[in-house]
Amino acid sequence: MKIMLESVKKLPGSFWMPCIAYIDQCSGLLQPEDDGRVYAFAHLTLQEQSAGRHLLFYESLDQLMSLRRDDRWREPIFLGVGCLTKVGLGSAKIDQLLTTLVDSDGYEAGEMHSYDWYRDLILAAELGADCDWGLLHGKQIKVDRIQRRLRAGLVNLLEDRAHAQAALEHYNGRLMDPAPLLVRERQKAAELLAGLGDPRYPVSMEQWQQATRQLSPQFGREGAHYWRFIPAGHYQVSNWDEKPDVTTVDLQRYWVGRFMVTVDQYQAFIEAGGYTNDDWWTKYGLRWKKEEKRTEPRWWNRQTEQEYRNQPVYGVSWYEAVAYCQWLTEQLDILLLRGYEIRLASEAEWEVAAAYNSQGQRQTSPWGEHPTTPEHAVYDWNEENRPLSIGVGLLGEAACGALDSVGNLWEWTATPYEKNGGDVQQVLADSDDPMVLRGGAYYQNRTKILCAARDRLLPKGGYDQGFRCILAPRS
Repeated sequence: MKIMLESVKKLPGSFWMPCIAYIDQCSGLLQPEDDGRVYAFAHLTLQEQSAGRHLLFYESLDQLMSLRRDDRWREPIFLGVGCLTKVGLGSAKIDQLLTTLVDSDGYEAGEMHSYDWYRDLILAAELGADCDWGLLHGKQIKVDRIQRRLRAGLVNLLEDRAHAQAALEHYNGRLMDPAPLLVRERQKAAELLAGLGDPRYPVSMEQWQQATRQLSPQFGREGAHYWRFIPAGHYQVSNWDEKPDVTTVDLQRYWVGRFMVTVDQYQAFIEAGGYTNDDWWTKYGLRWKKEEKRTEPRWWNRQTEQEYRNQPVYGVSWYEAVAYCQWLTEQLDILLLRGYEIRLASEAEWEVAAAYNSQGQRQTSPWGEHPTTPEHAVYDWNEENRPLSIGVGLLGEAACGALDSVGNLWEWTATPYEKNGGDVQQVLADSDDPMVLRGGAYYQNRTKILCAARDRLLPKGGYDQGFRCILAPRS
């Protein structure tokens, strides 16, 4: 943006002379070019704020919407909306803008592609977060309605299987216009959903009761229910290196959590007295907790920012994972099937949930034998040294409906480690010996992100471990 001196001279009166002199000699806001015939903004941010302020204050909503996909106008729009929050009449314009972005009328009427609507949802959520939703509540803006629509729309994006398949094709080189949202954009959507309250998993005890009251007896990917059914049967497990001595196990029916336990869910355990009520801790766990003076998992403060609350909790010891399961079992006891509890999976139970398809065949990856891509699992992700939000790789869903079984974080199991496999059905209530981890983690390459991925660690844990609950026969 540049100001032509000849245009300024045409203004009435002679006030332009001291104005130009001040700009030229004192303010530093504008700088002369072309022998003083043109003035340009000295700082890009000032230019963007001025442009954004003009756009939001004086241009029509249609004009604003026409520029929203132009990357050059992204920052001006954010700065302009920020200016609007500081004026009395700005609330109506902000409400109008956010409502237009989140409404799905154009998408549902076929006037807008769903991918464009998804990007509008992300923009609306970013604008709301940037302004602070709490402050917007007091400005006569329909925040509750806007947030409800945002939550529903962002969940729709993360659960859209047709979109996920298109994203894979786009990742593999197919040109599309508009382009589907690849994993980085979907991760941004998931982070914004975390700040709004992610409804994909139970957090409150009322939500847990609702999720547990009616357990599905159907095996498959259909539906978004939390507990995923695994039928009783004979299953071959371990020995992935094509040796003939495959282990066969007999398992009773059980249900596996669709996601690993999130920061949100673990926060509820802490707030319920998880570290002060010793009844939920094993003997070894209690000793560890007191020696370590633990009142929360390691690196907990890094995990509790709003955008991280739907990431799987990490840095948890095996003892903390077991205590969480004990607490949840106690809270839901009257709803659980007779003889069942909530606990960590045995190594065999973990593998069956991750690897078996609907035809009863064991697969190399939860999604089958297709090549591993970022659209399936989280791997080679070292930028922030943390896992991604749950469920970003929808195509990596296991046949039972569980997500993130491989990649993102190693998962604790209830089985002690033995070099040659040992009893893969063994479920320990307490241990001071190395325990089996399964599934791999975000920092590994894709050759390691397999159903066969296996490691061990002492129960005191480390950095890159999380856990998943199952609802299964008592050990």
